[in-house]
Amino acid sequence: MFLKTKRDYQEKLFEVLNPLIPHYSPGGARLTLGFTGASYSPAVAELEGFARVLWGLAPYLHGGGTSKELEEIYLNGLIHGTDPHNPEYWGVVESYQQELVEMAAIAFGLLIAPEKLWAPLSSEAKSNLAAWLNLANTTSVYPSNWKFFAVLVNVAFKKLGLPEYNQQVVDANIQEINSYYVGDGWYQDGPTDRYDYYIAFALHYYGLIYAAFMGEDDPVNSQLFRERAEIFGKQFLYWFDESGAGIPYGRSLTYRFAQVAFYSACVYAGVETLDLSVMKGIIDRNLEAWWHSHMQDFSGILTIGYEYPNLIMAESYNAPGSPLWSLKAFLLLALDDSHPYWSAPAAPYPSVESVKTLLKGQMILAHRNGNAIMYPNGLKSDIPVVGHMSEKYGKFAYSSKYGFSVRKANNCIENMAPDSELVFEIGGFFFGRGVNTSEVTEGKIVSYWSPFEGIDVTTELTVTANKSYGLKHTITSKIACTAYACGFAIPRDAPDYREAFNDTCANILTKIGGCEISGGPGLIIEASPNTNLLHPRTSIPAVKYSISAGENVISSYITIFP
Repeated sequence: MFLKTKRDYQEKLFEVLNPLIPHYSPGGARLTLGFTGASYSPAVAELEGFARVLWGLAPYLHGGGTSKELEEIYLNGLIHGTDPHNPEYWGVVESYQQELVEMAAIAFGLLIAPEKLWAPLSSEAKSNLAAWLNLANTTSVYPSNWKFFAVLVNVAFKKLGLPEYNQQVVDANIQEINSYYVGDGWYQDGPTDRYDYYIAFALHYYGLIYAAFMGEDDPVNSQLFRERAEIFGKQFLYWFDESGAGIPYGRSLTYRFAQVAFYSACVYAGVETLDLSVMKGIIDRNLEAWWHSHMQDFSGILTIGYEYPNLIMAESYNAPGSPLWSLKAFLLLALDDSHPYWSAPAAPYPSVESVKTLLKGQMILAHRNGNAIMYPNGLKSDIPVVGHMSEKYGKFAYSSKYGFSVRKANNCIENMAPDSELVFEIGGFFFGRGVNTSEVTEGKIVSYWSPFEGIDVTTELTVTANKSYGLKHTITSKIACTAYACGFAIPRDAPDYREAFNDTCANILTKIGGCEISGGPGLIIEASPNTNLLHPRTSIPAVKYSISAGENVISSYITIFP
């Protein structure tokens, strides 16, 4: 392992930061990293790039690090970006705009490293910066983790002794955030049944920062945030496998090693949800796994994608600077050199239950053959404009080793790339799961869904002792069609790749592992390139069923091999 000392972490941070330096604007307030588009303007994307660096840079500066070049850039950027008369001014911010997201990063920077990012500013620059950030107190945001943005801005105001501090906004937003809490360490990200990484790297992360700074001012909520994080962390452990890889699941996966930012925040806030050495082991292995991926381009800039650059899987809000959200994991660098984290050994992944049902998280987790596997409730997402939400939330299973795939189109099964799905072929097009309701009990998930008008499906998913999982589908159809039940996507370029199928099953085996699905006539689907988040070229073992008009009951079993 190459992460052993604080200096090792600092060096990894600068492997991300140094390639950025040539791409700042003359005034420092903007960072241009590419030319792909997002749902917001290029100017806002440039602010995003500038701000998100602070998730890593500010802890580094507070923890004793120095960078004359970046310190100068960021002081100039804060001055010019908030000066209404400067051509690099970030502009007036209105409700629901992306700038509000980035205000949280800037406020965080002022909280963590005021001696570097606030104290050197002139009184005029301080006034301009406070005025711009104060727009967070006069605008509306989505009912979600966004409620924390104005909270962080106001905590910065309070700790800097500024009159812009608005207790009413803080109280109202925290009250709403508390309403998202469903128990046992879990939040909903607003009025939704999605439980994804935003619970960890947003809601809990911001709550722990709040607790670290507001423990004396607001002991009640600070303690609540600490207690909830302590409970959650013992369950979130199941989202990672022994190698350090997290389970790709849900949206915003281009934020990559923000996966472990929750544990970094726990260490920073002094919340021992797990033994310190265990948390260090999870963080270290995850970061090292990412540094062995292809997440950076040849100049060292983080790309949009996951294991490799991939615009197919991106959301509408992914701009070239968006992946810098990953730097939240480097909150650890704010720790003193003497903090026990730096001398603690990185403990191996602890012994866990092979199957764990997280009822409040509406999912089942399993650890088998070097895989962490998630079986979520599969509820249909309510953000269709984001992109690929059905694939990111609606598959039957998600694997740390085999990831999941997103579709290019539904005009052929190769473009559909339907790993861990049941899809229906109707008129030459393919349709997958859209879940209406689901029920999660110990070791079992029942979902009720319709892929197409006139077809209703009840699916019983059972995590079994000798198989990875089993599926029983009761299908009531008004039309005759064909259905395909599919296993995990296996990399075609893995060593010793071999595939086979017969009248009852299909399997793919490689030197690094494989998958088998049984229950019907087998086939191998050669998925379109770049549809899988982990592997650019994959094949999917599948079985095929003829669905008649009326009631049909089909079953399949999926096994992962080491």
